[in-house]
Amino acid sequence: MNVVNLKIEDLNKEISGMDVDAEYGSTSFGGILLYNKGKIIELNEQMVLLLGYDNKRELTGQYVKDIFTLESYNLAIKNSIFGHERCYELDCIKKDNSIIKCKICTKLINHNGTTIGIVAGREIKIPDSKFLSRRIKHDKYTSLFENSLDGIYMADMNGKFIDTNPALIKIMGYDNKEELLLTSVPDKFYTSHDDDIFLSNNVINETIISKKDGSMINVEINSSVIYEKTKPAYIQGIVRDITERKRAEEKIRFLSFHDSLTSLYNRSFFEDQIRRLDTQRQLPLSIIIGDVNGLKLINDTFGHKEGDALLYECANILKKCCRQEDFIFRWGGDEFSVILPQTGEEIAEIVIERIRECCRETGGHKIPISISLGYSIKKSIDQDINALVKNAEDMMYTNKLMESKSISSSIFSSLKRTLYEKSVETENHGERLKGMVLELGKLVGLSDRKLSELVLLASLHDIGKIAIPEPILKKEDNLSAEEWEMIKKHPEIGYRILLSSPQLSPISKGVLYHHEKWNGTGYPEGLIGEDIPITARIISIVDAYDVMRNGRPYKKPMSRKQAVKELIRCSGTQFDPNLVRNFLKIIS
Repeated sequence: MNVVNLKIEDLNKEISGMDVDAEYGSTSFGGILLYNKGKIIELNEQMVLLLGYDNKRELTGQYVKDIFTLESYNLAIKNSIFGHERCYELDCIKKDNSIIKCKICTKLINHNGTTIGIVAGREIKIPDSKFLSRRIKHDKYTSLFENSLDGIYMADMNGKFIDTNPALIKIMGYDNKEELLLTSVPDKFYTSHDDDIFLSNNVINETIISKKDGSMINVEINSSVIYEKTKPAYIQGIVRDITERKRAEEKIRFLSFHDSLTSLYNRSFFEDQIRRLDTQRQLPLSIIIGDVNGLKLINDTFGHKEGDALLYECANILKKCCRQEDFIFRWGGDEFSVILPQTGEEIAEIVIERIRECCRETGGHKIPISISLGYSIKKSIDQDINALVKNAEDMMYTNKLMESKSISSSIFSSLKRTLYEKSVETENHGERLKGMVLELGKLVGLSDRKLSELVLLASLHDIGKIAIPEPILKKEDNLSAEEWEMIKKHPEIGYRILLSSPQLSPISKGVLYHHEKWNGTGYPEGLIGEDIPITARIISIVDAYDVMRNGRPYKKPMSRKQAVKELIRCSGTQFDPNLVRNFLKIIS
């Protein structure tokens, strides 16, 4: 049957007996509409006038629920039964969104095999003050429903949506309300069993639901059954998207047990695990303690970003070399630890050697990666676990001390190589300086110790330049004021680098002051005359002469005669005059 062509007069017999009387002083009589599958298919002019519309076309095809408040819709339409008329005093919604009180009678009929709903109604006159109160109440809750950031829904007892607000449409990823209303309420909004709905009223539950596109989100749901007298009428609920909150909670939970830089477990989790694993079943229990070499030098020279990169790489090495069942921790600033359950001395030493080998093979960093390591084994349950940790730490420090000379040599060889690669300084320049400073030092009567310092200073006086950007070091044009300020920092950077090595710290002040001038106009501290260490005064003269003779990208080489003339000109201002006189004897 084509219900679209059904007319009211086709159902005169069923409609004529419906009890819409005039006892309430109606202003319009006999409003009738027909609906099928929830949509209005036909209505008379009286119903058009009652609801404030201009013509039938505006209402035809609309959902019946849209002309009632939710409570009225559930009371009238949901309780319609075949062949029996039900009448109620209900709230109807007009075209302008105002609320009117109506007497509404409804019933369902079977017309030629198709279910047809009939609604007959008239307006009930109520005092203006009551009408205004109801209108305000409706507008208030409509605004709350429509503008809430939380999703709100109403569903029938069969799990079908009755209504939803815009927030729920957005949360579930649908394009419009009509599209969402065609779907069933997700099972996780409530649980059903044997056609009964089980809900914990006013209890907030957390769950995960699927959006339209299949992606999963975390939600908080508070659903309740609404009763009409003693009979469940419908379900209403509030849905809140808590995906971002759950991510934040997970991040906080992760950070409470992990180091934010390396993602390894942290010291706090180490303390928990060492107590948990201190059992007979885990014996023998091995602990490895490691300390990263050169971290302070990297932080002081290149900044903490490079230091972080070194720590991150060390963490990756430990992850690569340890077994899946081992626990790896960032134990402190430059310290790592590993707990190896059910592991004896032989396996622990294999793991340590694997770490050392991996460090040797890992390149591409400012300095060679190395980690000083120590370990200890708990073989008996009677051994104190804290003493075990201390033994591993003591062994690590012992190994670090024994390895320090070779580590320092390796680090400074790498730094010198980096300096020669990124700047105009060359190894030949350093070798030429060594010969000249040694001659000058002997001529002015320096001790053997000072002569040794001079030889080292010849190679390392500009080591601080490794922290200066390469384009500035190799720039052929004049430096800007900002670039010049960066260049002037290299003595201080070199000073900090050398202080990190006990073997090289004696020449650190020579590096710091090799750009000071005899008349106090140098940098970084503006020292005057003999307040400048003699090694720094010697290196400044010899370095300047070699640069003048061999040139730079920004300066052409000078002849010997020109260079000598320049030294004499600057004697007593930039250079120590007595040292200049002696140096001229060497090069004449």
